Parts: sequence; C-alpha cells; structure tokens
Amino acid sequence: MSEANESSAEDAYKNSIVLVEDAIAREERSALATVDIENGFSRIESDMDGWDLLVGMVSSFASVSISTSEDLGSWLAEVHDAASEQSGNYDFLQVVLGRLLHHKGDYMDVFSTRDGDDPWRVFHRLFYGHDPLSFGAEVNDNPFYLMFDQRGLYGIVQVVRHLIADTCSKQGLPLPGSSRFDYTNDKGRPWNYMIDLVQELSKEGYGNKLSAESIYEHLLTIRAQDIAGGMAATAITSAYFQLRGITDEIRIAQVRALAYTMSFFSQAIAGAIRQNGIPYINYPLGLAMAKESVALLVASNRDTNRVVKEADRLIERADKVMADYERISALIPHDDIDWLLGGMDGE
Repeated sequence: MSEANESSAEDAYKNSIVLVEDAIAREERSALATVDIENGFSRIESDMDGWDLLVGMVSSFASVSISTSEDLGSWLAEVHDAASEQSGNYDFLQVVLGRLLHHKGDYMDVFSTRDGDDPWRVFHRLFYGHDPLSFGAEVNDNPFYLMFDQRGLYGIVQVVRHLIADTCSKQGLPLPGSSRFDYTNDKGRPWNYMIDLVQELSKEGYGNKLSAESIYEHLLTIRAQDIAGGMAATAITSAYFQLRGITDEIRIAQVRALAYTMSFFSQAIAGAIRQNGIPYINYPLGLAMAKESVALLVASNRDTNRVVKEADRLIERADKVMADYERISALIPHDDIDWLLGGMDGE
C-alpha cells in the first residue's frame, strides 16, 4: 500500500472511530438528561434533618398537652351542657357553641336500649341512638332514621350537630359500630361487651368496677379534646412546612408520620400513668398516623418505581449504542483496527 493510500485509510479509520465515539457520547448525554439516578435513590431514604425531628417532638408535646388537659376537658363538657340547655355559668364562647350545637329534645337522645329496655344511664349513648352503623335491632335506633323521622331532611343536619356536641361531653361519643357488641347478659338485660371490657380493666387496675366509666371515656370513645390535640399537631407541622418552604411530599409525610406517632403513643403512656397501666387511645390521631404512614409508603414506592423505570430505559439505550458500535465495527477489518489502535496508542 502506498504511503498516500495508507494515510487515507488511517484517516478513514480515525473518522469512523470518532463517529462511533460521538454517537456514544450523544446517546449518553440524551439518556442522562432524562434520568437522575442518584437523586432518585436519595429520595427513597429519609430527607429529614434535626429541625424536622424537633418539630415532630414539639407537635407531640402540644398535642398531648391539649388532649390530656383536665381544664380543657371541663370547658368542653360545659359546651355540651350549654348545647343541652343545662343550667350553668357559661362564658361567651361556650354560649355561642352551645347554640350552634343545640340538641335538646332530639329523638336520638331517648334513654332506652335498642331492645326498648331501661338502660344503664351512665352508658346511655352506647345503648341507643348514637351509632350511625346501628341496623337490624328490634327498635331502629339509627340516629339518621330517628332524626329524619323527627325533622325531615333537616334532621340529617341535626344528627351531625348532635354527634359533634356529644364529642365535647365528658364521656365522649361511642365508637361507630359499638352497637355490634350488644348481647343479652345472664340476667336477661340488654348489655354490651364494651362495658364488660372496661369493668374488667377497672377491676385489674383498681380492684373494683368503680372506674369503668372513666376508663371507657378515654379508651372507647371519640372526644373533641382528642380531635383538638391532633389538629394542633397538624397546624404546627403545616406552619413549619410553610416557613421552610418544604414541598416534597415524601418529607412532609415523614415529618407528619413522626409527629402523629409520637403524639399517639405519648398520650397512651400518659393515660397508662394516670390510670394504673390503662392507656388513653386517641382514635383521630391513630387514623392520622395510619394515613400519613400509607402516604409515605405510596410516595416512596412511586419514586422507587420511577427510578427503576428510568434505569431500565438507560440500560436499553446503552444496549442500543453498543449494538450500533458493533455494527459499525463490523464494517472495518479487525486487523486494520488493531493496527490503527496500536498506532494511536504509540503516538
């Protein structure tokens, strides 16, 4: 081969290799422009910092303080009394809330059992008219049925007012579905397994059944005071996110899940200290805790799936580039490629 032809062949080989390298570089840049593997995987881990942990603890402290405050509990009980038109020395806000939640004379407040018997008055809400999930008893005590029968369509609104007012009472509102635990006891009276439970806990904790009602109040009811405690945790974390400009849904779910979890278990511990080992259960907080835990799981899985899909796409592009490289390489004699590359290494 003449020196001119050899130089021309060498230039052609170099140009071919440069074209392949350029193609590879362009594919890599195009793929990496749409894939952020490092950032994607970092979002799967916790993004929380020290301030997040501190806000979680502050939210928990505020929530538990509100939910377990005896003064607030007494104030809310007077709101319920005002709504029931009971006599008392109420402040301005209690009077306003009492009128807003007024429910004296509602059919759902009849002192009866679902079987038409005389109830144990301490647990009258448990026995009649306060369970939206009550169906099929000898006496239809579903609150929506009772109030529709009394007031028509407006009775539906009245049910909501009445139930909210009862969350303010000392005993609170029975858990939805509590009527499902009805039975007839050995004396032939309508009864409920929830009463048996709190009486047994009272006997274990105090040696008698006298504390059954107070245990029931914090263990098997929904209370406005508990709702207020949960709202305090939500308000504090929301203000914190606004202040720091936090918008990442995973981080928000992490902080709120921490705040609600700490609040829920701290309140349970506070109850156990006050009630000889029997915890307070804050059901609104428990639901909020579960909701944020599910939101965190869903958001994390979504990001994980996104990263996996992007990684698969990057691998597919890399395979395509390698196939193109091999196809172009096949057009060039291997001996000449080895000679060319060897000559380039020696330059």
